[in-house]
Amino acid sequence: MGVMRTNVIKTLIVVFFLSFGALSLFRYWQEQVREKAASDFAIARMHYQERRYVEAAQGFRKVIESHPGSREAIGSLYGLGLSLIQLGDYEEAIYYFQRLKNEFPASDYLDKALYRWGRVEEERGNPEESFNLYESITRDIPASALYPNALVGMGRISELRGHWKKARSYFQKVMDNFPQTEASTEAKRRLGELNIKLLTSPIMTEHYIIYEVAPGDTLNAIARRFNTTVELIMKKNELKTPSIKPLQRLKILQGNLHIVVNVSKNTLTLYLDEEFIISYPVATGAPLTPTPLGEFVIINKLIEPMWRGLSHNDPGNILGTRWLGLNKSGYGIHGTTLPETIGAPVTLGCIRMFNKDVEKLFDLIPVGTAVKIIKNEH
Repeated sequence: MGVMRTNVIKTLIVVFFLSFGALSLFRYWQEQVREKAASDFAIARMHYQERRYVEAAQGFRKVIESHPGSREAIGSLYGLGLSLIQLGDYEEAIYYFQRLKNEFPASDYLDKALYRWGRVEEERGNPEESFNLYESITRDIPASALYPNALVGMGRISELRGHWKKARSYFQKVMDNFPQTEASTEAKRRLGELNIKLLTSPIMTEHYIIYEVAPGDTLNAIARRFNTTVELIMKKNELKTPSIKPLQRLKILQGNLHIVVNVSKNTLTLYLDEEFIISYPVATGAPLTPTPLGEFVIINKLIEPMWRGLSHNDPGNILGTRWLGLNKSGYGIHGTTLPETIGAPVTLGCIRMFNKDVEKLFDLIPVGTAVKIIKNEH
């Protein structure tokens, strides 16, 4: 009996050590598999970062096939989709993004996959699918870092569809709530371009009223009465000449345009009353010749201005194509023959713009427009 008990104990001890060894071996094998998955994934990512997209795609496929369900495999579904986009295989890229969405809906990669999928659909000319993908990020993953990017995407699609108010609201939301992001930079640029388009095109917006021309009216008189410009009235109403006739109906801008120049950021921003219209990059005064701060008004406007006795066409004339003079002698807003200087504090105190930008501004703002020059780094 004692011998039997001893044998049982010995057997149990052997079984225990065998089981322990098997478990240890299994855990070791698991750890090796995890390390292999991580290593293969890292190599595939390295190939992608080095723009070796064929090798990257092969590496991501290997991880997906060899380590199904692992975090690395989920990441590889996304990475493979990105690689295939770079290789021009959009259909297969979408297939892997769809797999990620359907098989791993709680994945940290989901928002990234949906966004890239949306961009692919947008570039392929499928606005409906693209909009729905962007919207799913804002609706289902509101904490995503790509939330503002998705809003900008919705704005782009809305603008493409001609839904101006919606597009403007999406861009404005990004600017208001995510001001320090790259998405905000794009939103600000797109909103500005859209606002200028709406201000100057025949499209009727809430900023305009219909004015019926009275006997004796001229465009100059109407422009002065409504604090706008002849150029803007002609653009908005598609007039080929300044000639008008009684009972003619004209779209006329309501409200006051005004300008804020920030010398810290080298920007010029145009507002209509309190509403943002557009922001332009500018060059401002150098440290030894700073742009004066304070509140000013535009007192004159010149096309192809002279400078220090030099004609517009003289290489020494640096004023560019337009001049908007301030009520501070010698200072103004003007174009440039030195476009590479825009964005830097390099001028003798004036505000320097790209010619294409100052020409647009020139047509919008009348003499008497308020200009506020500030120094604000925030």
